[in-house]
Amino acid sequence: MQLSVGEDLVKTARLLLFPIQILGSLQDRLERILIRIKHKIPEDKIKQADPKIIGPSLENLKYIQEDDVLFEAFINLITKSMNEDEYRNVHPAFPRLLEQLSSDEAILLYELKNLEFNVVDTMDYDRSLNQFHNRKLISSEIPSEKLEFPEHMETYYSHLESLGLVSWPVFKQIPINSNGIQTGITRYSKWLSTPFGKIFSQVCIPDEEYIISYLQKKSQ
Repeated sequence: MQLSVGEDLVKTARLLLFPIQILGSLQDRLERILIRIKHKIPEDKIKQADPKIIGPSLENLKYIQEDDVLFEAFINLITKSMNEDEYRNVHPAFPRLLEQLSSDEAILLYELKNLEFNVVDTMDYDRSLNQFHNRKLISSEIPSEKLEFPEHMETYYSHLESLGLVSWPVFKQIPINSNGIQTGITRYSKWLSTPFGKIFSQVCIPDEEYIISYLQKKSQ
């Protein structure tokens, strides 16, 4: 297969594509992918690509829009896997984890790189059933305004938690009493990245400069 890339990208192409065979549906994007990867790795740090990372990553890049945050995330994953200084942080599970994320979930993981989302809610207590119900949100630091579909927040959490990337522990509970009888509870909790989630985000999730530009374009 003949690749339409400049001579300065030949080395990067050889390291990236061996032993992966690039299908025609990806070939028209290949030069742009190579340029982005080359700009992210110092020439003296580039190493042979790992097929377990490159294969599924390139397969996913065939189907993602180039201006999507997930496209940049896969570029980051490929780049880190080919960098002598960073490849040790790349886990073989990362491509399959990344391919399951939505763009909104990637934004949440970016925000959780250095932050925790504090959440306060209340629940009513049903004494006859001995259970809590009727959850009401009091305050939340979850940046829903940055999401395309904020109404899916609970689904996003459930999914990210199932992947082992985030957790949502309750760290304080205060009973709500009326005339000496408990009628509910106030819960103080927070979203946070798991240790594995932090490594995943540091490898894959784009940096602040990219995210700011991405969100600005999405809001236009």
